[in-house]
Amino acid sequence: MSFELPIEKKMDYHSNVNQKIVGKLVDREVIRCMSWEIEKLLEINAKLFEADLPSYDDIAQIYQYVCPDCGYGVQELDEVRFDADDGSDVWTCPSCKFTTADEWDNEPQEIFEWWLVSEWFADKLKKHGEPILEWGNGTYWGRTCTGQALQLDYVMCRIAEDMEILAGQKNS
Repeated sequence: MSFELPIEKKMDYHSNVNQKIVGKLVDREVIRCMSWEIEKLLEINAKLFEADLPSYDDIAQIYQYVCPDCGYGVQELDEVRFDADDGSDVWTCPSCKFTTADEWDNEPQEIFEWWLVSEWFADKLKKHGEPILEWGNGTYWGRTCTGQALQLDYVMCRIAEDMEILAGQKNS
C-alpha cells in the first residue's frame, strides 16, 4: 500500500488582486516591527538569567520537526505520520515526498524579525506553526523569513486563503 497526500488546489497568491487583499489583512493585523526591542530583551535576559524579561523558552512553537531531505518543517510529527503495512510509523514529507521510518529532527526555527501583532492574528499564525511570544502587553510574531514585503510571505497568503477572502473565494 502506498501513501499519497491529497493534491491541493493551487491558489495564485501573487496575483495583483490577491496581493491587495493580503496587503489589507497585513495592514490591519500587523502593527509594527519590534525586532530591535525583542532581540535586546532576549539578549539582556540571557546575560542576567533571572530578569523578568522574555527568554527563548517563552517563545511558542520555536521548535519544529524538519524533513531530513529538504528541510520542510512541521510542528507535530502526526502531520506527516502514516502507518506502514507492518504497523510501524512512517514519515512522508509533503514537500519532497521523502519517506523514512526514522523520526525527523526537532530544530529551532531561525527568527529574522519580530512584529507586534493582534492577538487574533497571533492565533492564526500559531495554527500555521509560526513562532509567537506573548509578553507584557504585547503579542509578537517571530518572522522566519526576511527581505520581502509581509504580504508576500507564504503564511500570510495561507491565512487569507483559510479565511476565504482571496479572489474567487466565498468571502472575497
